[in-house]
Amino acid sequence: MLDETENQTPGPTPIVRVRSGAQATLLCPLGHAAGSGGESTSSPVLALRWSRVDGPSPRQIYAVDGRGRGGDVWQAEHVVDADWATRSYFSIHNDPALLKIGRVTLVDSGTYVCTVAYRDGREANTTTVHLSVVGESSSLEPPNKA
Repeated sequence: MLDETENQTPGPTPIVRVRSGAQATLLCPLGHAAGSGGESTSSPVLALRWSRVDGPSPRQIYAVDGRGRGGDVWQAEHVVDADWATRSYFSIHNDPALLKIGRVTLVDSGTYVCTVAYRDGREANTTTVHLSVVGESSSLEPPNKA
């Protein structure tokens, strides 16, 4: 039985599978974002934003922006969508950064994009992830045969 995020599968769009009511972890690589020429960036991170991009219009769900704090993302204010405020946490202290979403529900299933802004002015969509939440009556693993 899986109680937490199963995996982020490699490929065009990683898929995170998690059981309803559990915690999901979405990864956002910081230091491996490619510039316009495909080179990796070494510019410090200024801001990060997670958005949900499926549905009628994209919606920002979590942002950390150092622009109002002298460019210091480590002292930045965390701005969280009201629906996520009591059940999400965004850690930027490691690479990749982690968005943890507690008590996920079927409604949380969808496509999410992490956008990173750098001090040199570049902005990159570093990660697109599909979150798949499985209901209590479903199983992420095949049943055990007796």
